Amino acid sequence: AEALAKALDVNGEVIAVQYSVWIGDKTELARTWRLEMHQNSSIYDVIETVARIDNRQKVEYSVVEGKPFVTSLGDLEDDPETGTF
Repeated sequence: AEALAKALDVNGEVIAVQYSVWIGDKTELARTWRLEMHQNSSIYDVIETVARIDNRQKVEYSVVEGKPFVTSLGDLEDDPETGTF
C-alpha cells in the first residue's frame, strides 16, 4: 500500500494521461485508466503505475542496448507472429 501511495503521489507539474488496453478485437474487455503523471514520465512509467493499481496488468520487459522492450502484458506474452503487440 505504501509503494502504491508513493507511485501515485505526484508533486510539481503533472500531465493527464489516459491509458487503454484491450486484447485483439475483444473491445468489450477493454480497460482504461486516467492518471496524473510527472511531466517527464515515459510510457513505461505509465504501464508500471497501472500494474501497481491493477494486479491483472502485470508487465514484464527486457532491456536491450539500454532500451526497455515489453515482453508480457497482463500475462499475455509478446508474439509478433500473431500480432499480439
